[in-house]
Amino acid sequence: MRNEKMPYSAGAYGRDERKGDYREDKRNLFENNNDILLTWDKNVTADISLRASVGGNMRSLNYKSSFTTSDYLNVPGSYIHSATH
Repeated sequence: MRNEKMPYSAGAYGRDERKGDYREDKRNLFENNNDILLTWDKNVTADISLRASVGGNMRSLNYKSSFTTSDYLNVPGSYIHSATH
């Protein structure tokens, strides 16, 4: 889990309006590899021998990602109070 806080006036990853942002990412990654190698050796005659190898790999990968981000650091207009003098 990681979070990213962008201050007002900073821009990143296509957020061109530079009004600040808050983002949280949750990532989970699991990878497993299994290998096998079989070798066969045979002396056919005193001068001739055969050797064969065969192998394989099985890879398992599980990746999950989710994120949420704010719509900049906007405050709805009804919450903004201004005082006039």
